[in-house]
Amino acid sequence: MKGFLYSIAEKFISEYGDGIKDFCFVFPNRRASLFFRKYLGQNSPRPIFSPLLTTISDLFSSLSDLDKGDSIELQYILYKEYSALCPSCGMTAESFDEFVDWGETILSDFNDVDRYMVDADALFANVEDLKNLDTDYTFLSDNQRQVVEDFWRVVLSQTESFENKKVFRSTWKLLRQLYANYKRVLRKKGIAYEGMIFRDVAEKIQKESDSVTARLRPFKGIVFIGLNALSPSEKVLCDHVRNRFEGDFYWDFNGDMITDVNNKSSRFISENVKRYPSRLTVDTSVDYLPEIEVFSVPSSTGQAKVAASCLNPASADETAIILPDGKLLMPLLNSIPSDIDRINVTMGYSLSNSALSSLMGMLSSLQLNKRRSEEGFNFYHKDVLAILTHPFIIDAAKEEAASIKNDIIQSNRIRYAYDGENELLKTVFSGVENCNEACDWQLSIIDLLAAFIPPLEKEFAYGYYKAIVRIRDLKIPMEPKTYFKFLRQITSKLNVPFVGEPLQGLQIMGPLEMRALDFENVIILSVNEGIYPAKVHGHSFIPYNLRFGYGLPTIEDLDAISTYHFYRSLYRARKVTLLYDSRTTGLNVGEESRFIKQLKYHYRLPLKEKVCTYEVMPSPCKNDTLVKNDDVLTQIRERFLVDGKPFSASSINDYLNCQAEFYYKHIVGIRDEDTVSDDVEANEFGTIFHQTMEKIYKEFEGKVVTADLLDGLMKNETRIGAMIESELRRVKNLRNAPVAGKLLITVRVVQKLVLQTLKNDKAIAPFTYIRGEEKYYNDLEVELPTGPEKVKFIGVIDRLDLHEGTLRICDYKTGYVNDNELNLRAGLAKAFDPTDSSRPEILLQTVLYSWLVKNSGSSYRNYDKRVMIYKLKSAFNSQPLSLDVPDDIYEELEEGLKQLIAELFNPELPFSYSPEQRRCQFCPAFEICPKKINSND
Repeated sequence: MKGFLYSIAEKFISEYGDGIKDFCFVFPNRRASLFFRKYLGQNSPRPIFSPLLTTISDLFSSLSDLDKGDSIELQYILYKEYSALCPSCGMTAESFDEFVDWGETILSDFNDVDRYMVDADALFANVEDLKNLDTDYTFLSDNQRQVVEDFWRVVLSQTESFENKKVFRSTWKLLRQLYANYKRVLRKKGIAYEGMIFRDVAEKIQKESDSVTARLRPFKGIVFIGLNALSPSEKVLCDHVRNRFEGDFYWDFNGDMITDVNNKSSRFISENVKRYPSRLTVDTSVDYLPEIEVFSVPSSTGQAKVAASCLNPASADETAIILPDGKLLMPLLNSIPSDIDRINVTMGYSLSNSALSSLMGMLSSLQLNKRRSEEGFNFYHKDVLAILTHPFIIDAAKEEAASIKNDIIQSNRIRYAYDGENELLKTVFSGVENCNEACDWQLSIIDLLAAFIPPLEKEFAYGYYKAIVRIRDLKIPMEPKTYFKFLRQITSKLNVPFVGEPLQGLQIMGPLEMRALDFENVIILSVNEGIYPAKVHGHSFIPYNLRFGYGLPTIEDLDAISTYHFYRSLYRARKVTLLYDSRTTGLNVGEESRFIKQLKYHYRLPLKEKVCTYEVMPSPCKNDTLVKNDDVLTQIRERFLVDGKPFSASSINDYLNCQAEFYYKHIVGIRDEDTVSDDVEANEFGTIFHQTMEKIYKEFEGKVVTADLLDGLMKNETRIGAMIESELRRVKNLRNAPVAGKLLITVRVVQKLVLQTLKNDKAIAPFTYIRGEEKYYNDLEVELPTGPEKVKFIGVIDRLDLHEGTLRICDYKTGYVNDNELNLRAGLAKAFDPTDSSRPEILLQTVLYSWLVKNSGSSYRNYDKRVMIYKLKSAFNSQPLSLDVPDDIYEELEEGLKQLIAELFNPELPFSYSPEQRRCQFCPAFEICPKKINSND
């Protein structure tokens, strides 16, 4: 295959030979110029001097006296001019912290205005009289004038939302003057943005300045190759070269699909072919269609695996992989077979996708969420844990990072302050209060991490270092929050180039790097709607109607450019592989690109469509069941007989609800992973309430509690609030951190519940308070397969008191309570029935507690017993539930417990699973449970 560039190089060598050294060749990008130089060498019979090979952007820069400024300085100068201009326009200047969000948009608009040589005075004019359009806007076509006139007619109309229109017009007026002042300042400094450079050169040509002509005169010929959508400023240069220097132009405009008038790909280039003809006849067409395969892959990174499987080492030099989504670069590089040893990555890799970028994001969150206390700065636990688990921090301070992480989790430390001696961690966990401190802080961290950053990431570190130093040196007055946002904005546009042999091996590039290049095999990933072609976000202060009316680029123009690049990349290929992600997740609907649909339905090409699936291997645990083999039985005996672990009401209910869950939780010892929570969980809420009530009544143990005494307690709300806050601090391990926000709300809620509970107690006062949060034990002899054994039982009773000769066993319930659960008419049979979905768990617990008290050594054990359930969720509209427990129920309880324990120790009965799926989502061992594994199979 003779590609587009090869054919032109061959023609020029045959026509001009050694004389080609006096030519200047202009390309859309540097990649195309490198391949063109290669093709010149291949077609030359002997060594020759190379002509000047440049890009259209570099050519404009060489013809201008202005240097391109860096984006950081350009934005700051724009802000200063904006601030100076606001008072004269009756506006209050925003701080740089607010301006940074939209300053880049203004700069982009100014760039378009200059590149497309729009009359800025006319565009930004606040048209008060539509008649002005008839006299001052004659340079517009009839269609353009109509669009602009319609726009201003709406803006100037005195209709509803006039205030918004007034704000728009005042802002619009500011842009007109800002544009002029900004360019004047830049010109004094000798710098410019790219559009300004383009306009500068074009205006010099229009004014017949000798400076541009003089710089072009040394060339024997100026040849433009492979361009597409030309802006008006580029057309001025092309017209000048065509008329004064016999310029030559070669357009890659071949094939029925690309030249199709109904295809957006021909939108710009068809006019260019007529306006700028070629001097030499070069046949760059082919007479075949590519073989096209389309892969539907239900994975983003899975596309990289499929693309790698399509590679042939023998034809790697003639293969290009195009990545519209740069995030797939690393997965692709890791998937390429080892026998392809020569790879050239053209597109570079964005700093925003690097591991260092993720660390920088974590560092910014660390500072933005910090708090100052008397002891210094402390940091939010989520930010601290994220940093401690970052690979760079682990490599640099593995042991201490792990130690801090464990301490935070085990102690539930919501706020953290570092007090160690590690230099890196001491630097990381130090607070900054202004922009300069933030810059120096980040630079110090990069320096300390330098020895632990992998070679590739060092390039990203250098990019970040330069950006931070540049911002610091400009001394821009802004808050740390704005600095971090500004740094993220700047670095998101920076790419780190890869070093490699650009003319050999497998080529990996973005869609724009493919311009003017041809390969036998082309593989394009992410051919999804919204990715290729990309969604175009029209962030601009210039409304669409005005952009269209003044000939500025619109969404349709950008879409046409993308369409041309796609079809051009396919034209000379022998084999094309298109892959797209077919998953439907979130806003991504897994839709194939319109390009694929056009190939299939409009051009009716014979696409080979394939759907990739992933084989699900049978689980090795397929036949596993929770049988009670010798090892399991040994675990049970050691747990409950040798170690003497007692059965509680909750463990008994766990067994009846799901025997597998009981095994994992109470025998194996699997529990939920420890995490830090700044919210008060349900169990923590209950603990705070229980402990507060126990503290309040502690001083009255063995004493009579009267209504007057309770009145006194309720009046001292400050003391009760202090008790609750103390318990909250203990449970959440707050130490000296302030109780605020949701935590303060929790204190107030618990306080209201405590006061209401005391009010309910007052209704039945007087009573004798015995004790609270007391543990009661009892042994029960059970006949096991190995003989009789004594098994322990335990219950922690919230409160015991004596009222009118009846011992009250009080239980505070912060969760939901069904009144029907305290029904003893049917006995305890229902409570021991694991198949009953409405099994009364609370009934079993209350009878067990009463049984434990009856069999304890307490002097109150022989009193009549009544269980009291304090339903805190309905404490304000109902009294506690009561249940009198008859002595004859204990025998039924003991029989039920003996049967349950005997079943647990029976080797013939495996552990069963709960039929209720809802229980599984809260089970800490569900991920390893055979029930889940088998259901996946």
